[in-house]
Order: sequence, then C-alpha cells, then structure tokens
Amino acid sequence: MAEDEARRISDRTKAALAAYKARGGKLGTPANLTSDAARRGTEATRAKARTADAALLSEMKRWQEAGLSYRQIAGCLNGVGSTTRTGAAWNHNQVKRVLTRAGV
Repeated sequence: MAEDEARRISDRTKAALAAYKARGGKLGTPANLTSDAARRGTEATRAKARTADAALLSEMKRWQEAGLSYRQIAGCLNGVGSTTRTGAAWNHNQVKRVLTRAGV
C-alpha cells in the first residue's frame, strides 16, 4: 500500500516537472553550476577548515614536537572531548591533514 502511494507521488512529481519544463521553466539553479561558483565554494570550505583547525593547531604542534604519532594525537584530542568540525571523533588521517595544511 505504501509503495503504491510512493509510486503515485513520484509519478505526479515527474509529470509536474515535465509540464513546467515544457512551458519553458528552468529546473535547478544554473548560476550554481559555473566554474566561478565552484571556485567560491571551494574557497569557503577551505576557509572554514582553516578557522576550525586554528583553535587546535598549537596543541597538535606541541604534541607532535613531544614525539606523539598522529594516532596518539587523535587519541589526545578525543580524550579531552574535542571533535572535528563535523562533530566526529578525530582519527590519525584527520590530524595529518590539519598539520600538513598548516605546513608542519
């Protein structure tokens, strides 16, 4: 029963979009598909990463200078309750990326 309703909704949606397109309507946002928009998006993502990394970078450098491995640094960050900017637990690859981005 639910599958039938889902199929009917899908069919109605497809028909409505096809009718809109037939009337000359534009689907999507073409302005977001330009190379300039992609470049700006990449820059914004990198800026967010740099901002998030800056808060922990000095601590990471200190631990690295003390001889800790990337995996051990990740363990320290997780131990103090720190998370990545997406809310996930730290792992060695993320620590390496942060330090590499910072030129360490």
